[in-house]
Amino acid sequence: MARTMAPVGSERLKEVEVALKMYTKAWQQQRLLAIRMIARHEMSAQQIADNLGVARSRIFVWRDKFEEGGIQGLLKRGYKGFQNPLIKGELQKELVEGLRKGIWRRAKDVQAWLKEKTGQHRAERTLRYHLKKSGGALKMPRKAHAKQKSAEVQEFKDTLFSKLEKACEGALRVHIWVWDEHRYGLIPVIRRAWGLRGVKIYAPYQTKYEWTYSYEALEVDGDNKMQVAYMPTMNKENSLLFLKQISESDLEGRHIMIGDQAGAHPKPDDENLPTNVRIISLPPYSPELNPTEILGDIAKDKICNKVFKTIEEMEAEITKEYAPIWSNPERVRSLIGNHFIPLK
Repeated sequence: MARTMAPVGSERLKEVEVALKMYTKAWQQQRLLAIRMIARHEMSAQQIADNLGVARSRIFVWRDKFEEGGIQGLLKRGYKGFQNPLIKGELQKELVEGLRKGIWRRAKDVQAWLKEKTGQHRAERTLRYHLKKSGGALKMPRKAHAKQKSAEVQEFKDTLFSKLEKACEGALRVHIWVWDEHRYGLIPVIRRAWGLRGVKIYAPYQTKYEWTYSYEALEVDGDNKMQVAYMPTMNKENSLLFLKQISESDLEGRHIMIGDQAGAHPKPDDENLPTNVRIISLPPYSPELNPTEILGDIAKDKICNKVFKTIEEMEAEITKEYAPIWSNPERVRSLIGNHFIPLK
Protein backbone atom coordinates (compact mmCIF):
# COMPACT_ATOMS: atom_id res chain seq x y z
CA MET A 1 0.00 0.00 0.00
CA ALA A 2 1.39 3.42 -1.03
CA ARG A 3 2.38 5.71 1.80
CA THR A 4 0.54 9.04 2.05
CA MET A 5 1.88 12.32 3.37
CA ALA A 6 0.47 13.99 6.42
CA PRO A 7 -0.53 17.65 5.84
CA VAL A 8 1.65 20.56 6.91
CA GLY A 9 -0.24 23.40 8.61
CA SER A 10 -0.16 27.04 7.51
CA GLU A 11 1.80 28.12 10.57
CA ARG A 12 4.58 25.65 9.90
CA LEU A 13 4.58 26.67 6.23
CA LYS A 14 5.43 30.21 7.37
CA GLU A 15 8.42 28.79 9.24
CA VAL A 16 9.59 27.17 6.04
CA GLU A 17 9.23 30.42 4.05
CA VAL A 18 11.36 32.26 6.61
CA ALA A 19 13.94 29.44 6.68
CA LEU A 20 14.30 29.55 2.87
CA LYS A 21 15.67 33.07 3.23
CA MET A 22 18.01 32.15 6.08
CA TYR A 23 19.50 28.85 4.89
CA THR A 24 20.99 29.25 1.42
CA LYS A 25 23.13 26.13 0.91
CA ALA A 26 21.94 23.93 -1.95
CA TRP A 27 21.16 20.91 0.23
CA GLN A 28 19.27 23.08 2.75
CA GLN A 29 17.20 24.71 0.02
CA GLN A 30 16.38 21.29 -1.44
CA ARG A 31 14.95 20.00 1.86
CA LEU A 32 13.01 23.17 2.60
CA LEU A 33 11.52 23.26 -0.90
CA ALA A 34 10.34 19.67 -0.44
CA ILE A 35 8.43 20.65 2.72
CA ARG A 36 6.95 23.71 1.01
CA MET A 37 5.72 21.59 -1.88
CA ILE A 38 4.15 19.14 0.56
CA ALA A 39 2.39 22.01 2.36
CA ARG A 40 0.87 23.39 -0.84
CA HIS A 41 -0.80 20.04 -1.69
CA GLU A 42 -0.26 20.62 -5.43
CA MET A 43 1.94 17.61 -6.25
CA SER A 44 2.28 13.97 -5.31
CA ALA A 45 5.34 12.64 -3.50
CA GLN A 46 6.66 11.22 -6.77
CA GLN A 47 6.21 14.55 -8.55
CA ILE A 48 8.04 16.38 -5.76
CA ALA A 49 10.87 13.82 -5.90
CA ASP A 50 11.15 14.20 -9.69
CA ASN A 51 11.30 17.99 -9.39
CA LEU A 52 14.06 17.86 -6.81
CA GLY A 53 16.00 15.00 -8.41
CA VAL A 54 15.79 12.60 -5.46
CA ALA A 55 14.15 9.27 -4.66
CA ARG A 56 10.48 9.26 -3.61
CA SER A 57 11.41 7.71 -0.25
CA ARG A 58 13.67 10.68 0.49
CA ILE A 59 10.65 13.00 0.51
CA PHE A 60 9.08 11.00 3.36
CA VAL A 61 12.36 10.96 5.30
CA TRP A 62 12.52 14.75 5.15
CA ARG A 63 8.79 15.04 6.03
CA ASP A 64 9.36 12.88 9.15
CA LYS A 65 12.41 14.88 10.18
CA PHE A 66 10.42 18.10 9.90
CA GLU A 67 7.46 16.63 11.77
CA GLU A 68 9.66 15.43 14.64
CA GLY A 69 12.20 18.24 14.96
CA GLY A 70 10.97 21.21 12.95
CA ILE A 71 13.41 23.23 10.84
CA GLN A 72 16.40 22.24 12.97
CA GLY A 73 15.53 18.57 12.75
CA LEU A 74 15.06 18.82 8.98
CA LEU A 75 18.44 20.47 8.47
CA LYS A 76 20.40 18.27 10.85
CA ARG A 77 22.86 15.95 9.16
CA GLY A 78 23.82 12.62 10.68
CA TYR A 79 27.54 12.62 9.86
CA LYS A 80 30.52 14.65 11.05
CA GLY A 81 32.16 15.25 7.67
CA PHE A 82 35.20 13.63 6.11
CA GLN A 83 37.91 12.05 8.19
CA ASN A 84 41.04 14.13 8.50
CA PRO A 85 43.34 12.66 5.81
CA LEU A 86 46.21 10.61 7.17
CA ILE A 87 48.33 11.05 4.04
CA LYS A 88 49.35 14.70 3.82
CA GLY A 89 52.39 16.95 3.88
CA GLU A 90 55.69 15.09 3.48
CA LEU A 91 53.89 11.75 3.45
CA GLN A 92 51.83 12.91 0.47
CA LYS A 93 54.99 14.00 -1.35
CA GLU A 94 56.50 10.57 -0.70
CA LEU A 95 53.36 8.91 -2.08
CA VAL A 96 53.47 10.99 -5.27
CA GLU A 97 57.17 10.22 -5.71
CA GLY A 98 56.41 6.51 -5.33
CA LEU A 99 53.73 6.84 -8.02
CA ARG A 100 56.21 8.60 -10.29
CA LYS A 101 58.62 5.68 -9.93
CA GLY A 102 55.88 3.03 -10.16
CA ILE A 103 57.00 1.19 -7.01
CA TRP A 104 53.51 0.05 -5.94
CA ARG A 105 51.47 -2.53 -7.81
CA ARG A 106 48.49 -2.85 -5.44
CA ALA A 107 46.61 -0.72 -2.93
CA LYS A 108 47.63 -3.43 -0.46
CA ASP A 109 51.27 -2.42 -0.98
CA VAL A 110 50.41 1.21 -0.15
CA GLN A 111 48.48 -0.05 2.87
CA ALA A 112 51.60 -1.82 4.19
CA TRP A 113 53.77 1.26 3.48
CA LEU A 114 51.33 3.50 5.35
CA LYS A 115 51.20 1.07 8.29
CA GLU A 116 54.99 1.10 8.51
CA LYS A 117 55.16 4.90 8.29
CA THR A 118 52.34 5.84 10.67
CA GLY A 119 51.33 2.69 12.53
CA GLN A 120 47.75 3.25 11.33
CA HIS A 121 45.53 1.19 9.08
CA ARG A 122 43.41 2.36 6.14
CA ALA A 123 41.08 0.23 4.03
CA GLU A 124 42.29 -0.70 0.54
CA ARG A 125 39.21 0.95 -0.94
CA THR A 126 40.10 4.22 0.76
CA LEU A 127 43.68 4.00 -0.48
CA ARG A 128 42.61 3.28 -4.07
CA TYR A 129 40.53 6.45 -3.92
CA HIS A 130 43.49 8.41 -2.51
CA LEU A 131 45.84 7.03 -5.18
CA LYS A 132 43.52 8.29 -7.92
CA LYS A 133 43.12 11.66 -6.20
CA SER A 134 46.93 11.93 -6.10
CA GLY A 135 47.13 11.48 -9.87
CA GLY A 136 47.73 7.73 -9.85
CA ALA A 137 46.52 5.29 -12.49
CA LEU A 138 47.14 1.59 -13.16
CA LYS A 139 49.71 1.33 -15.95
CA MET A 140 51.61 -1.39 -17.73
CA PRO A 141 55.29 -0.65 -16.97
CA ARG A 142 57.90 -0.68 -19.71
CA LYS A 143 60.88 -2.93 -19.21
CA ALA A 144 64.07 -1.39 -17.83
CA HIS A 145 67.04 -3.75 -17.90
CA ALA A 146 68.68 -4.47 -14.55
CA LYS A 147 72.12 -4.04 -16.17
CA GLN A 148 71.38 -0.53 -17.36
CA LYS A 149 73.86 2.09 -16.15
CA SER A 150 72.15 5.40 -15.46
CA ALA A 151 75.40 7.33 -16.01
CA GLU A 152 75.67 6.02 -19.58
CA VAL A 153 72.06 6.93 -20.26
CA GLN A 154 72.59 10.47 -19.00
CA GLU A 155 75.80 10.82 -20.99
CA PHE A 156 73.97 9.78 -24.16
CA LYS A 157 71.28 12.40 -23.57
CA ASP A 158 73.88 15.08 -22.84
CA THR A 159 75.93 14.35 -25.97
CA LEU A 160 73.14 13.51 -28.43
CA PHE A 161 72.96 17.00 -29.95
CA SER A 162 76.69 17.17 -30.61
CA LYS A 163 76.56 13.69 -32.21
CA LEU A 164 73.68 14.81 -34.42
CA GLU A 165 75.57 17.94 -35.45
CA LYS A 166 78.59 15.88 -36.44
CA ALA A 167 76.45 13.37 -38.38
CA CYS A 168 74.75 16.24 -40.26
CA GLU A 169 77.99 17.87 -41.45
CA GLY A 170 78.03 18.48 -45.21
CA ALA A 171 74.45 17.29 -45.76
CA LEU A 172 71.97 19.41 -47.72
CA ARG A 173 68.96 17.52 -46.36
CA VAL A 174 68.78 15.42 -43.19
CA HIS A 175 66.34 12.75 -41.96
CA ILE A 176 66.61 11.59 -38.34
CA TRP A 177 65.17 8.14 -37.63
CA VAL A 178 64.76 5.83 -34.66
CA TRP A 179 64.77 2.17 -35.62
CA ASP A 180 64.37 -1.29 -34.14
CA GLU A 181 62.93 -4.71 -34.91
CA HIS A 182 60.40 -7.02 -33.27
CA ARG A 183 59.86 -10.74 -33.50
CA TYR A 184 56.41 -12.25 -34.08
CA GLY A 185 55.58 -15.94 -34.27
CA LEU A 186 52.79 -18.43 -34.85
CA ILE A 187 52.73 -19.26 -31.13
CA PRO A 188 49.92 -16.89 -30.11
CA VAL A 189 50.41 -13.90 -27.83
CA ILE A 190 47.84 -14.11 -24.99
CA ARG A 191 46.51 -10.85 -23.58
CA ARG A 192 43.58 -9.72 -21.47
CA ALA A 193 40.10 -9.63 -23.00
CA TRP A 194 36.71 -8.43 -21.81
CA GLY A 195 34.45 -11.16 -20.43
CA LEU A 196 31.51 -11.70 -18.09
CA ARG A 197 32.17 -11.86 -14.37
CA GLY A 198 32.20 -15.43 -13.12
CA VAL A 199 32.62 -16.89 -16.63
CA LYS A 200 35.99 -18.19 -17.81
CA ILE A 201 37.08 -17.12 -21.28
CA TYR A 202 39.53 -18.95 -23.52
CA ALA A 203 41.91 -17.97 -26.31
CA PRO A 204 43.02 -20.41 -29.05
CA TYR A 205 46.59 -21.62 -28.80
CA GLN A 206 49.10 -23.64 -30.82
CA THR A 207 52.76 -24.60 -30.55
CA LYS A 208 54.02 -23.87 -34.04
CA TYR A 209 57.61 -22.65 -34.07
CA GLU A 210 57.83 -20.24 -36.97
CA TRP A 211 58.85 -16.61 -36.72
CA THR A 212 59.21 -13.39 -38.63
CA TYR A 213 60.93 -10.11 -37.84
CA SER A 214 59.49 -6.70 -38.50
CA TYR A 215 62.12 -4.02 -39.03
CA GLU A 216 60.64 -0.60 -38.25
CA ALA A 217 61.78 3.02 -38.35
CA LEU A 218 60.06 6.27 -37.33
CA GLU A 219 61.25 9.59 -38.74
CA VAL A 220 61.76 12.02 -35.90
CA ASP A 221 61.89 15.20 -37.97
CA GLY A 222 60.81 16.34 -41.42
CA ASP A 223 57.93 14.36 -42.90
CA ASN A 224 57.51 12.01 -39.91
CA LYS A 225 57.42 8.96 -42.13
CA MET A 226 57.43 5.30 -41.10
CA GLN A 227 59.33 2.47 -42.80
CA VAL A 228 58.63 -1.27 -42.30
CA ALA A 229 60.20 -4.42 -43.73
CA TYR A 230 59.46 -8.07 -42.86
CA MET A 231 62.51 -10.33 -42.67
CA PRO A 232 62.66 -14.10 -42.01
CA THR A 233 65.60 -13.69 -39.63
CA MET A 234 67.39 -10.99 -37.72
CA ASN A 235 71.00 -10.70 -38.83
CA LYS A 236 73.47 -8.13 -40.11
CA GLU A 237 72.63 -8.77 -43.77
CA ASN A 238 68.92 -8.10 -43.23
CA SER A 239 69.70 -5.05 -41.12
CA LEU A 240 71.77 -3.66 -43.99
CA LEU A 241 68.93 -4.40 -46.41
CA PHE A 242 66.55 -2.39 -44.24
CA LEU A 243 69.00 0.50 -44.00
CA LYS A 244 69.31 0.40 -47.79
CA GLN A 245 65.52 0.68 -48.00
CA ILE A 246 65.72 3.76 -45.78
CA SER A 247 68.54 5.30 -47.78
CA GLU A 248 66.66 4.85 -51.07
CA SER A 249 63.67 6.78 -49.71
CA ASP A 250 65.81 9.88 -50.36
CA LEU A 251 69.09 9.13 -52.10
CA GLU A 252 70.22 12.74 -51.94
CA GLY A 253 69.43 13.15 -48.24
CA ARG A 254 71.40 12.12 -45.16
CA HIS A 255 69.71 9.47 -42.97
CA ILE A 256 70.76 9.40 -39.32
CA MET A 257 69.66 6.14 -37.67
CA ILE A 258 69.36 6.04 -33.86
CA GLY A 259 69.08 2.46 -32.61
CA ASP A 260 70.36 -0.05 -30.07
CA GLN A 261 73.61 -1.99 -30.16
CA ALA A 262 72.15 -5.39 -31.05
CA GLY A 263 74.71 -7.82 -32.40
CA ALA A 264 72.79 -7.99 -35.68
CA HIS A 265 73.08 -4.24 -36.21
CA PRO A 266 75.98 -2.83 -38.22
CA LYS A 267 78.44 -0.65 -36.33
CA PRO A 268 78.69 3.09 -37.05
CA ASP A 269 81.95 2.52 -38.97
CA ASP A 270 80.71 -0.50 -40.99
CA GLU A 271 82.02 -0.18 -44.55
CA ASN A 272 78.89 -1.83 -45.95
CA LEU A 273 76.58 0.96 -44.78
CA PRO A 274 74.89 2.97 -47.56
CA THR A 275 76.92 6.13 -48.18
CA ASN A 276 74.08 8.41 -47.08
CA VAL A 277 73.43 6.60 -43.77
CA ARG A 278 74.97 7.42 -40.39
CA ILE A 279 74.41 5.43 -37.19
CA ILE A 280 74.16 6.73 -33.62
CA SER A 281 74.01 3.96 -31.03
CA LEU A 282 71.90 4.02 -27.89
CA PRO A 283 73.60 3.01 -24.61
CA PRO A 284 73.40 -0.71 -23.74
CA TYR A 285 70.29 -2.14 -22.04
CA SER A 286 68.18 0.96 -22.71
CA PRO A 287 65.14 -0.05 -24.82
CA GLU A 288 62.99 2.58 -23.09
CA LEU A 289 65.01 5.28 -24.89
CA ASN A 290 63.73 4.08 -28.26
CA PRO A 291 60.21 5.25 -29.19
CA THR A 292 60.00 2.48 -31.80
CA GLU A 293 59.51 -0.01 -28.97
CA ILE A 294 55.84 0.96 -28.77
CA LEU A 295 55.21 -0.50 -32.24
CA GLY A 296 55.78 -3.98 -30.85
CA ASP A 297 52.88 -3.54 -28.41
CA ILE A 298 50.64 -2.08 -31.10
CA ALA A 299 51.21 -5.07 -33.38
CA LYS A 300 50.79 -7.62 -30.59
CA ASP A 301 47.50 -6.03 -29.57
CA LYS A 302 46.31 -6.71 -33.12
CA ILE A 303 47.43 -10.34 -33.39
CA CYS A 304 46.95 -11.47 -29.77
CA ASN A 305 44.52 -14.25 -28.80
CA LYS A 306 44.41 -15.47 -32.42
CA VAL A 307 45.81 -18.47 -34.28
CA PHE A 308 47.38 -17.91 -37.71
CA LYS A 309 48.05 -20.72 -40.15
CA THR A 310 50.93 -18.96 -41.89
CA ILE A 311 53.41 -16.18 -41.29
CA GLU A 312 51.97 -14.36 -44.31
CA GLU A 313 48.52 -14.22 -42.69
CA MET A 314 50.02 -12.75 -39.54
CA GLU A 315 52.09 -10.19 -41.46
CA ALA A 316 48.94 -9.10 -43.30
CA GLU A 317 47.21 -8.41 -39.96
CA ILE A 318 50.20 -6.44 -38.69
CA THR A 319 50.23 -4.44 -41.91
CA LYS A 320 46.55 -3.54 -41.41
CA GLU A 321 47.45 -2.15 -37.99
CA TYR A 322 50.53 -0.27 -39.24
CA ALA A 323 48.96 1.21 -42.39
CA PRO A 324 47.00 3.98 -40.59
CA ILE A 325 50.23 4.94 -38.83
CA TRP A 326 52.57 5.22 -41.82
CA SER A 327 49.89 7.13 -43.77
CA ASN A 328 49.50 9.73 -41.00
CA PRO A 329 52.55 11.86 -40.03
CA GLU A 330 50.73 13.19 -36.96
CA ARG A 331 50.28 9.64 -35.69
CA VAL A 332 54.00 8.96 -36.14
CA ARG A 333 54.79 12.16 -34.29
CA SER A 334 52.47 11.19 -31.43
CA LEU A 335 54.22 7.82 -31.06
CA ILE A 336 57.57 9.56 -30.69
CA GLY A 337 55.97 11.88 -28.14
CA ASN A 338 57.77 14.31 -25.87
CA HIS A 339 61.03 12.46 -26.08
CA PHE A 340 64.60 13.55 -25.54
CA ILE A 341 65.08 13.39 -29.34
CA PRO A 342 64.58 16.86 -30.88
CA LEU A 343 61.35 17.50 -32.77
CA LYS A 344 61.03 20.23 -35.39
